[in-house]
Amino acid sequence: MLIHSTTIPAKPIAGWGPKRKMFTKNTLPLSATFNSITSNPHIGGDERNFVGIRELGTNNPWSSTLRINPGRQYIIRLYVHNNSSRIAKNVRANFNLPITTAKIHGITGGIESSNSKPSRIWDGVTIWATEEFNIFCDPSSIQYYNNHFKECVPLSEYLFTKTGVLLGYETLDGNFPGGLQHEGYVTFVIKPQFTDNTPITDDLKMRSLGQTGVDSWQSTLDAQPGDLIEYQIHIKNTSDITLENVRIRKELPLHTAYVPDTILLFNTNHPNGIAIPGDITTTGVNIGGLLPDGDCYIRVRAKVTEAQLQ
Repeated sequence: MLIHSTTIPAKPIAGWGPKRKMFTKNTLPLSATFNSITSNPHIGGDERNFVGIRELGTNNPWSSTLRINPGRQYIIRLYVHNNSSRIAKNVRANFNLPITTAKIHGITGGIESSNSKPSRIWDGVTIWATEEFNIFCDPSSIQYYNNHFKECVPLSEYLFTKTGVLLGYETLDGNFPGGLQHEGYVTFVIKPQFTDNTPITDDLKMRSLGQTGVDSWQSTLDAQPGDLIEYQIHIKNTSDITLENVRIRKELPLHTAYVPDTILLFNTNHPNGIAIPGDITTTGVNIGGLLPDGDCYIRVRAKVTEAQLQ
């Protein structure tokens, strides 16, 4: 899709679903049902539009399609309301957070429950710009709040996985009572990183697991399905300022599957490598700070699913 610099996308790439029976505050469902009321004044009427975005620090209306700009941050909100008097069980929320670089991105959030009808609903926002950008989320900004909690409750980065995070009312145990008094909000902050303004470069090499030596790293590799390989990502701060809490996300080449819990960070403090948590292909990993012109290396393991790597 080609996005022109003077126009918004003709059609948003993130929407709501599935099609479902809708209700009003005077005609409520008998079974646990999420975000299916058309007259909720708390979010402007139709609960199918339960994911919204606006610029951080403003009182702008929540939007489903938004042009974003360099140097600004944006908050995304997911609204959760069990429309019935029945308690919903095993309630979870999750989001897909794109890891690609493009001029337009769709960000979709979902709510699911083991006894609700339908069992999963989703809604999303479309963000766009005239230049290509990727999306960074500060993990400390991921929060949940409702009428019970006096302060926002932090949520984990599992929000950005298929598993998602448990929600609730008095505790985050997956049990979600019905009624507006029990409604809740998941929020997190994103920062667009434009390619021309991102002072980070990375270079990826690979080798068969067990190989050693600087010369063993290659740009291509002949391998067979089932082989274990090792990727090395060279990361460099190309700016003249110190970068703090640098988070790296990287799509691995096609035909390979990331092996969990195999991430090692190599830098001046850890010349022999140190294990760091996270998933470099989804939520990313925090490598700490980078001095001006500073660099480090990340190594991860992967399993080959098809023969040719390049």
